[in-house]
Amino acid sequence: MLITHAPFDEELAQAPEEVTRSDVLFKRLDALLDDEDLLEHVRADLARRYRLTSQHGRHSTPVEVILRLFVLKQLFN
Repeated sequence: MLITHAPFDEELAQAPEEVTRSDVLFKRLDALLDDEDLLEHVRADLARRYRLTSQHGRHSTPVEVILRLFVLKQLFN
C-alpha cells in the first residue's frame, strides 16, 4: 500500500537546534520538494508498477521520502 506522507514524529520535532540546523542547499530542496502536486505525480508513477499497489500489501516507504532520496542520490551519486 502506498503511503504519501510519513507520520509526524513528535520527538524529532523537539530536537535541539544543532541537530535540525542544515545546509542552505537542503533547506532549498526541502522547499522545492514540499509540493503536493509533485508528490501526487510520483505516487501515480509508483502506483503503475502493479495494479493493486495503492490498495493492498504492506505499507511502503512514504512517497515523500522516496522522492527526497532519489533527488539526493542524483545530486551526490
